[in-house]
Amino acid sequence: MKILYVLFLSPFLLISAFAENVQVLPTEKGTLNVEFSTEPAEPHPNNTLKMKINFVNSVFDRIQLHIDYKVKVLKDGEIIFQNGEPIPIHTSSGSVTIPVEVVEKGIYNAEIEVSGILFSPIPPEKVSFDFVVGTVQTNGKGISVPDWVRSNAEWWSQGLISDSDFVSGIQWLITNGIIKV
Repeated sequence: MKILYVLFLSPFLLISAFAENVQVLPTEKGTLNVEFSTEPAEPHPNNTLKMKINFVNSVFDRIQLHIDYKVKVLKDGEIIFQNGEPIPIHTSSGSVTIPVEVVEKGIYNAEIEVSGILFSPIPPEKVSFDFVVGTVQTNGKGISVPDWVRSNAEWWSQGLISDSDFVSGIQWLITNGIIKV
Protein backbone atom coordinates (compact mmCIF):
# COMPACT_ATOMS: atom_id res chain seq x y z
CA MET A 1 0.00 0.00 0.00
CA LYS A 2 2.87 2.38 0.78
CA ILE A 3 4.19 1.92 -2.75
CA LEU A 4 0.81 3.07 -4.08
CA TYR A 5 1.01 6.22 -1.94
CA VAL A 6 4.47 6.98 -3.33
CA LEU A 7 3.27 6.43 -6.91
CA PHE A 8 0.32 8.73 -6.32
CA LEU A 9 2.50 11.39 -4.68
CA SER A 10 5.14 11.49 -7.44
CA PRO A 11 3.18 13.59 -9.97
CA PHE A 12 2.28 16.13 -7.29
CA LEU A 13 5.92 16.75 -6.39
CA LEU A 14 6.28 18.63 -9.67
CA ILE A 15 3.37 20.97 -8.96
CA SER A 16 4.41 24.48 -7.97
CA ALA A 17 3.19 25.80 -4.65
CA PHE A 18 1.42 28.96 -5.74
CA ALA A 19 -1.76 28.26 -3.81
CA GLU A 20 -2.49 29.22 -0.23
CA ASN A 21 -1.50 26.76 2.46
CA VAL A 22 -5.06 25.48 2.89
CA GLN A 23 -5.49 22.13 4.59
CA VAL A 24 -8.84 20.35 4.39
CA LEU A 25 -9.78 17.46 6.67
CA PRO A 26 -13.05 15.85 7.75
CA THR A 27 -14.13 15.80 11.38
CA GLU A 28 -13.78 12.44 13.16
CA LYS A 29 -17.13 11.10 11.94
CA GLY A 30 -17.07 12.98 8.62
CA THR A 31 -20.04 15.19 9.43
CA LEU A 32 -18.18 18.30 8.21
CA ASN A 33 -15.02 19.11 6.31
CA VAL A 34 -12.88 21.81 7.88
CA GLU A 35 -10.62 24.11 5.84
CA PHE A 36 -7.69 25.53 7.78
CA SER A 37 -4.99 28.02 6.83
CA THR A 38 -2.77 30.61 8.45
CA GLU A 39 -2.04 34.16 7.42
CA PRO A 40 0.74 34.70 6.73
CA ALA A 41 1.20 31.32 5.05
CA GLU A 42 4.66 31.09 6.64
CA PRO A 43 4.26 32.52 10.16
CA HIS A 44 7.28 33.75 12.11
CA PRO A 45 7.97 33.64 15.85
CA ASN A 46 7.05 36.62 18.04
CA ASN A 47 4.16 37.56 15.76
CA THR A 48 0.41 37.25 15.67
CA LEU A 49 -0.92 34.97 12.95
CA LYS A 50 -4.48 34.63 11.79
CA MET A 51 -5.99 31.16 11.71
CA LYS A 52 -8.67 31.01 9.03
CA ILE A 53 -11.25 28.26 9.51
CA ASN A 54 -14.15 27.39 7.21
CA PHE A 55 -16.71 24.75 8.14
CA VAL A 56 -17.81 23.03 4.93
CA ASN A 57 -20.87 20.84 4.39
CA SER A 58 -19.40 17.52 3.23
CA VAL A 59 -22.40 16.72 1.01
CA PHE A 60 -22.87 20.03 -0.82
CA ASP A 61 -19.23 21.25 -0.58
CA ARG A 62 -20.37 24.70 0.59
CA ILE A 63 -19.75 26.72 3.74
CA GLN A 64 -22.04 25.39 6.47
CA LEU A 65 -23.87 28.13 8.36
CA HIS A 66 -24.42 28.20 12.13
CA ILE A 67 -21.66 26.14 13.69
CA ASP A 68 -20.85 25.77 17.41
CA TYR A 69 -17.14 25.13 17.92
CA LYS A 70 -14.11 25.26 20.22
CA VAL A 71 -10.46 25.82 19.26
CA LYS A 72 -7.22 24.94 21.05
CA VAL A 73 -3.70 25.63 19.82
CA LEU A 74 -0.96 23.51 21.34
CA LYS A 75 2.82 23.50 21.12
CA ASP A 76 4.71 20.56 22.55
CA GLY A 77 1.49 19.37 24.21
CA GLU A 78 0.88 22.64 26.08
CA ILE A 79 -2.13 24.84 25.35
CA ILE A 80 -1.01 28.28 24.16
CA PHE A 81 -4.47 29.46 23.04
CA GLN A 82 -8.00 28.31 23.76
CA ASN A 83 -11.48 29.64 23.11
CA GLY A 84 -14.95 28.22 23.55
CA GLU A 85 -14.40 26.90 27.08
CA PRO A 86 -16.62 26.00 28.77
CA ILE A 87 -19.32 27.14 26.32
CA PRO A 88 -18.71 26.68 22.57
CA ILE A 89 -18.55 29.71 20.31
CA HIS A 90 -21.12 30.18 17.54
CA THR A 91 -20.39 31.37 14.02
CA SER A 92 -23.43 32.22 11.93
CA SER A 93 -21.37 32.59 8.73
CA GLY A 94 -19.56 29.25 9.02
CA SER A 95 -16.18 30.98 8.74
CA VAL A 96 -13.90 32.43 11.39
CA THR A 97 -10.57 34.22 11.57
CA ILE A 98 -8.81 33.91 14.92
CA PRO A 99 -5.66 35.85 15.85
CA VAL A 100 -3.11 33.82 17.80
CA GLU A 101 0.22 35.04 19.17
CA VAL A 102 3.06 32.61 18.49
CA VAL A 103 6.28 33.20 20.41
CA GLU A 104 8.53 30.28 19.53
CA LYS A 105 9.38 28.56 16.29
CA GLY A 106 8.26 24.96 15.93
CA ILE A 107 5.33 22.77 15.02
CA TYR A 108 1.98 23.83 16.44
CA ASN A 109 -1.29 21.92 16.47
CA ALA A 110 -4.73 23.50 16.10
CA GLU A 111 -7.49 21.28 17.50
CA ILE A 112 -11.01 22.18 16.41
CA GLU A 113 -14.11 20.64 17.97
CA VAL A 114 -17.58 20.98 16.44
CA SER A 115 -20.54 20.48 18.78
CA GLY A 116 -23.50 22.00 16.93
CA ILE A 117 -24.83 22.55 13.41
CA LEU A 118 -27.81 24.78 12.52
CA PHE A 119 -28.66 25.32 16.21
CA SER A 120 -28.80 21.55 16.85
CA PRO A 121 -26.30 19.93 19.19
CA ILE A 122 -24.27 17.00 17.84
CA PRO A 123 -21.88 14.70 19.67
CA PRO A 124 -18.56 16.58 19.62
CA GLU A 125 -16.34 15.79 16.62
CA LYS A 126 -12.71 16.89 16.44
CA VAL A 127 -10.19 17.54 13.72
CA SER A 128 -6.64 18.79 14.13
CA PHE A 129 -4.13 20.56 11.91
CA ASP A 130 -0.38 20.98 12.25
CA PHE A 131 1.32 24.19 11.14
CA VAL A 132 4.91 25.37 11.28
CA VAL A 133 6.13 28.66 12.74
CA GLY A 134 9.58 29.73 11.58
CA THR A 135 12.16 27.35 10.18
CA VAL A 136 12.19 24.01 11.95
CA GLN A 137 15.55 22.26 12.12
CA THR A 138 15.77 18.49 12.23
CA ASN A 139 18.08 16.70 14.62
CA GLY A 140 19.75 14.56 11.96
CA LYS A 141 17.21 11.77 12.42
CA GLY A 142 15.11 12.91 9.45
CA ILE A 143 12.05 15.03 9.03
CA SER A 144 8.92 14.34 11.01
CA VAL A 145 5.93 14.11 8.68
CA PRO A 146 2.80 15.58 10.30
CA ASP A 147 0.05 13.04 11.07
CA TRP A 148 -2.45 14.85 8.86
CA VAL A 149 -0.26 14.06 5.81
CA ARG A 150 -0.60 10.34 6.42
CA SER A 151 -4.33 10.72 7.04
CA ASN A 152 -4.79 12.77 3.86
CA ALA A 153 -2.95 10.15 1.79
CA GLU A 154 -5.07 7.35 3.23
CA TRP A 155 -8.36 9.24 2.81
CA TRP A 156 -7.43 10.25 -0.73
CA SER A 157 -6.58 6.64 -1.65
CA GLN A 158 -10.02 5.63 -0.32
CA GLY A 159 -11.79 8.40 -2.26
CA LEU A 160 -12.85 10.21 0.93
CA ILE A 161 -11.25 13.53 -0.03
CA SER A 162 -10.96 15.19 -3.44
CA ASP A 163 -7.85 15.48 -5.59
CA SER A 164 -7.72 19.24 -4.97
CA ASP A 165 -7.81 18.73 -1.18
CA PHE A 166 -4.98 16.20 -1.46
CA VAL A 167 -2.95 18.55 -3.68
CA SER A 168 -3.42 21.35 -1.12
CA GLY A 169 -1.69 19.15 1.45
CA ILE A 170 1.20 18.44 -0.92
CA GLN A 171 1.51 22.15 -1.68
CA TRP A 172 1.69 22.86 2.07
CA LEU A 173 4.56 20.34 2.37
CA ILE A 174 6.41 22.11 -0.44
CA THR A 175 5.73 25.59 0.96
CA ASN A 176 7.00 24.56 4.40
CA GLY A 177 10.16 22.93 3.08
CA ILE A 178 9.27 19.36 3.99
CA ILE A 179 9.32 18.39 0.30
CA LYS A 180 11.98 20.00 -1.88
CA VAL A 181 11.09 20.61 -5.54
